[in-house]
Amino acid sequence: MSRRHTVIRSAVAIGAAGFAVAWVVPATATSSSTSPTSAAPAAATSGVPWSTVHSGWSVVTHDAKASSRLSLISPNGTAYRLGQVKKGDLLQDVSSGARSAVFAQEDVDNARVTVRDLRTKRDSHFTLRTPQSVRFLDRSGGALLVTRNYGPKARVEVRSRTGKLIRTLYRGTQFSDSDPLPVAGGRTVVIPLSTGLAVVDTRSGRMIRRLPDPAGHHYCHPTRQWDSTHFVVSCLVKSKTDEIGQVFVSNTSGKVRKLTSGKADGHGWWDAWPHRRGAVAVAGQMCGAGIPHRLTKGKPVLKTGYAAGTWQMVALVGDRAIGERVGACPPSARTLTSHDLVTGKNRVLSRSVTSVAVVDPRR
Repeated sequence: MSRRHTVIRSAVAIGAAGFAVAWVVPATATSSSTSPTSAAPAAATSGVPWSTVHSGWSVVTHDAKASSRLSLISPNGTAYRLGQVKKGDLLQDVSSGARSAVFAQEDVDNARVTVRDLRTKRDSHFTLRTPQSVRFLDRSGGALLVTRNYGPKARVEVRSRTGKLIRTLYRGTQFSDSDPLPVAGGRTVVIPLSTGLAVVDTRSGRMIRRLPDPAGHHYCHPTRQWDSTHFVVSCLVKSKTDEIGQVFVSNTSGKVRKLTSGKADGHGWWDAWPHRRGAVAVAGQMCGAGIPHRLTKGKPVLKTGYAAGTWQMVALVGDRAIGERVGACPPSARTLTSHDLVTGKNRVLSRSVTSVAVVDPRR
């Protein structure tokens, strides 16, 4: 199973060319001399103030010997204990208000999927054959969007929280090696194909339209919601020599606006988030975290307190960019931090994190 990160990813595959933008960094990488300005995160407490939980809170797992500890992290780094999950169960998504979370095993043919009500701690378990991604269809967490297999045997499905198949949205040979994206409150899903994108109605399973790749680009896939009517599309420039990514903003009618240009840090651009003072876009690396830049004059790199290529952006909520300090390639336990785009202040939220899902308003 490939982890989706509104949540995070160990790699983002772009189409059949096999180009992957990995965010993990070499073990020899060192942090810069500048470190986040905040003190260590507070010790965990058990009394969760559920009425105050909103966008920007995070659910994280920490591996223990026999199981994984589960915590809810506030935007200021206060940790609240949420119990435990089975070792190897990694966060895939979290619903609005952190009411529910979905976990799954990765890199197994028959994966255990767990949907937990985080307030009552009641679980629903089921097994999925050859899963590639699992996430909530909308912010409510009432249903799941599941991808099984990549390539010619791919299936994109809507399933209940107990794993019951509700509807198949796509089956066929043209599915690309990237995950579909629910938009418009889960009423439609954008599915990456070998050429272009398919927009599918989740209530009927009917394909509404097929969107072509932007001119001069291929291997396009949706990454995240931009606003209530638009989403981000990451593509490769057609070239015989370079694998350079560029980012677009599109709506489900196919109206596309190019957001990035140029080569950036080695492999171009592969993702972006909107912000009132200028969008943030991530420049891809073959091994190392994508480097976040402000798309303002000079395209400055965010001063997160860590060396370029060692901090992976996960979400942008309000003025806070949330990301992870990554310490090895392949990834090991990580440190969750935030960077305030207005004040420039960095804050440590949680240490020794093995998976994370951020409550994101753009769903």
